[in-house]
Formats: sequence, C-alpha cells, structure tokens
Amino acid sequence: MRNLIFGILISIPFALFAQEPKEFDFVASQENGFTAVQQGNSWGFLNANGELVFELRNDLIVNEKPKRGNIGVAGMKFPQLKDERAIIRKQHDGVNYYGFINVEGKTVIEPEFLNVTNFSNGKALALKLEEERLGENPLLGKNVLSYKYDVVVIDKNGEILKFRRSISGCCIQTEIKGSTKDRG
Repeated sequence: MRNLIFGILISIPFALFAQEPKEFDFVASQENGFTAVQQGNSWGFLNANGELVFELRNDLIVNEKPKRGNIGVAGMKFPQLKDERAIIRKQHDGVNYYGFINVEGKTVIEPEFLNVTNFSNGKALALKLEEERLGENPLLGKNVLSYKYDVVVIDKNGEILKFRRSISGCCIQTEIKGSTKDRG
C-alpha cells in the first residue's frame, strides 16, 4: 500500500505538467520531415518531433479539388514545405498573389506572383505580372495600361535568375540578375 501511495505522489507532478496534445481536423502525410496540419481554417506544420514549427495561419495554399497535373498552386491539395519554403496567398483587388514563408513562418518572398511552384533544388517557377502605364485616355479620363506576364525562375530569396517573356507568340529568353523588386 505504501508503494502505491508513493507511486501516485511521484506521478502527480508529471500529470500536471504533461503537454496536452493538440487536436487537428486534418493531418497530411509526412514529407521532407514536416507534416501539414489543419485546425479549422488555419494550417501549419509539425516537425519530425511532432512540434508545431510556427503558429497556425490562414494564408497557406489549400485546394479542396486540386487540378491533377497542374504544377502551380491549383494542383496543391494542402500546404507543403519544400526546400524550407511554403507558399502563401494574399488577395488584392480580387486577385490572388503568391509568395513564400520559411520554416519559422516568416515571409521571405512577398506575395507578388500570379502563380508559383514549390521550390526544388533551391529554385521555383513563378508567373510575374508587370504593369506599364502607357498614358491616359483624355476622353474617358482613364489610364491606358499594358500588362506583361513573364515566367521567371526565382531562388529562395526571391531573386530572379531567368525569365521568359512572351511577345506576340514568340519568346525571348533573357538572363538577368537582381531581385524582383528591381524589375517591377
């Protein structure tokens, strides 16, 4: 009897300080040492030890019905952390723009692309929109704008390594150095 009471008294501190497991609505398969988890409308990642690597957030990419064969955001069912980067979404004037966070949940590439792929070997594809003001229509009092869509290769810091500009059905491939902010 004395051993039983002693055992109960010893186990009380452990029971009081035990970490309560978080309940998640969805837990994805582990990939690259991280597991995507959902709670309500928010998502996050668990590391290999089962610890949440950053607070749950609602701007990670999720698609109820992903498009098969699509390498961009439309093909992703749930968030993925690849090459220490996960895609985030920010909506502006009804248009989704995409960027990236790191494993600590800090934004490392601001959402400025119309579409992106996950990183692989330190590089990702992105669709960059550039807007050029050509002038003003005096009759309507509106700006005349031209839009260019460039497919670019970016590194993990958002630097553009290559871009492919489409001009009237033909393409011109150019190598440049500098960040996306320098170009747009």
